[in-house]
Amino acid sequence: MKWNQEERILAIEADRRYHERYFCENSLSTPGSWLEQPDDFVMRQARSLGPGAYVVDVGCGPGRLAVPIAQLLKPFQGRVLCLDYLPIALSRLQQAAHDAEVTEQIETRAADVANTCLPPETYDMCLAWSVWEATIPCHEIVAKMKELQDAAKRGGRNVLMFNTDMRRFDAASGSELDASSKLGNFKTADLVASLRSLYEGWLQIRIEMRQDEEFVRHDEREDRWTATQVLFAAAKP
Repeated sequence: MKWNQEERILAIEADRRYHERYFCENSLSTPGSWLEQPDDFVMRQARSLGPGAYVVDVGCGPGRLAVPIAQLLKPFQGRVLCLDYLPIALSRLQQAAHDAEVTEQIETRAADVANTCLPPETYDMCLAWSVWEATIPCHEIVAKMKELQDAAKRGGRNVLMFNTDMRRFDAASGSELDASSKLGNFKTADLVASLRSLYEGWLQIRIEMRQDEEFVRHDEREDRWTATQVLFAAAKP
């Protein structure tokens, strides 16, 4: 599907409003929020990193993943480069890093996740955890995955998560609503096929699928979003 510039702007603005509100209302210690705990899938991959490892977290938010990874790497002089376009995300991340005593392990940079311009052969782990599908069409997401491939060192990992087959419902009535605001709404099978093809020749370490549900409040109503999450890790030959 083709998206015009106005639709992209609307999608980016909706994503910005959602995350700014969420990060204002929740922290890494808020019980029941999706920020409360790092994802086990990511942390299993991070535990394989060696001394001096360099990680990039694209769309880092307030540090749900970056801070615990930095804690893992601290004894081994590792570092995490954290990229996000929201000032509140980077501000909350810097505070969380201070609280966790990992400020020296964390570098923050304001960056649009659609234009990261990562240098090649640089990172031991490239992490992109549900950062593109809301604002970038599917064919451009494939191009972003190729950038992450290039950015990984030999033996480095790409660790990815996508929400696919996203559907939107009115929480009160249960009626299904238009979900076309999510520009990169892959069909699950299509994304899995793309990952298998794009990462051919890599060591495809693991792929998992989970069902997810989230309630999002608006001024006039609450939406219920459902999705199949696809989690993927692969190591560069």
